[in-house]
Amino acid sequence: MSDDFDTDEVSQRRRRVLQAFGVGAAATALGSAGVVGARSNQADDGDGLDPNLGFAALTPETDLPVEPDHEVQLLVGPPREQGRPLPEFFYQPTGLAVEPGDVVAFRFTTPGHTVSAYHPYAGRQQRIPDDGDGLAWFSSPYLGGGATWLYRFDTPGVYDYYCGPHEVFGHAGRIVVGDATEAPPVPDPCAPPAEAGESGEGGGGEGENADGAGGEEGAASEEGEGGGGQELRPPALTSALVLRDPALDPQNIVDSGAVGWEEIAQENKQLFVEFVTPDVCGLPAPEPEPSATAYQVDLVLGEPEAVLGEDPDDFYGQQGRLLRYLHGSSETPVVRTGTGGALDDVADCLDSDVIAVADGTATVTLDVQDGCEETVSLVSYVNPAGAGTFDPSVEQESYDATTETVGPGEHVLSVALPGDESDGE
Repeated sequence: MSDDFDTDEVSQRRRRVLQAFGVGAAATALGSAGVVGARSNQADDGDGLDPNLGFAALTPETDLPVEPDHEVQLLVGPPREQGRPLPEFFYQPTGLAVEPGDVVAFRFTTPGHTVSAYHPYAGRQQRIPDDGDGLAWFSSPYLGGGATWLYRFDTPGVYDYYCGPHEVFGHAGRIVVGDATEAPPVPDPCAPPAEAGESGEGGGGEGENADGAGGEEGAASEEGEGGGGQELRPPALTSALVLRDPALDPQNIVDSGAVGWEEIAQENKQLFVEFVTPDVCGLPAPEPEPSATAYQVDLVLGEPEAVLGEDPDDFYGQQGRLLRYLHGSSETPVVRTGTGGALDDVADCLDSDVIAVADGTATVTLDVQDGCEETVSLVSYVNPAGAGTFDPSVEQESYDATTETVGPGEHVLSVALPGDESDGE
């Protein structure tokens, strides 16, 4: 990470990036098959991935220009604490180790997020490595549910990033590229502010430079000024707690390969803010809503498993038996849906529509080709990890299942979905 920050270069690059966003927006307005293909002034190495803007696909049906090497979901989970109305916002996995040149697909399983680098270009402390080619900053657009954003991580180092709308709630993540194990310290958001006048304009203590170098005491008060005289803000509030968690130590991420949100200590997910109804409204504060019951529905070959997660081999994807899946909850019936990786010869025999949800029931229609006969199951599970979250460390118990041996023709399978009152069967 460089100590030098050329404001003239940033100003020029900013104009280019804004122009690129304008081109992408115009293409979308004219009907571009749901693809934002913005381009900055840098080359994309011929794979369609811009070094600053990546590649955004607005719908799951959009063809991606490259096959991603890794996947990170952007999720919103139900409140974990009784009486706390705010949900959890997180990346899953929260920490990820990749190799230089790997492409990561950020799946917007839930809507209304960004993937934004900590960088002086955005007025933030620089927490990503310099790329040696000018401006290392990157960010996705603000995207809706079902979108995918691709980014290629070329330069070895530690990358800290955040969701623009939800950073204060802990929506931050870390990717380690290569064998890097060093990252600038994250200021302690619980530390008291430095006394005014201790160190001049940049804040208290000795401060940090733009790349985050320096002691933690200086980091806690702020690292000084960046290009144009603005203060470079470090990670804020709960995101600072998350990034300080020992589970996200770069060496631990490299050793583990991936660190899930569930591995972050609960005390480091605590909020600094709560929302209440202001007195001016003259209304009582609303009662907290009961937590929704999350579920997963799988269409699989053969008999269903009673429990998913006791052993990694329990999962249908590992067994080559998964035809279709659906994630949702009693509050949001469909959060994520897709196809599995069943054997090609079976896939040629069975055509299936997407799993549909209505009135507490999941239904799927199968079209079996002539000369084929297969045993299939539709099974619903209670998913304690949360709607849209696939976490192999959390056991899911079967709630309802239907198994049939089907021959040529059309067949319909249905199962009941767990509701708010359900603890599974």
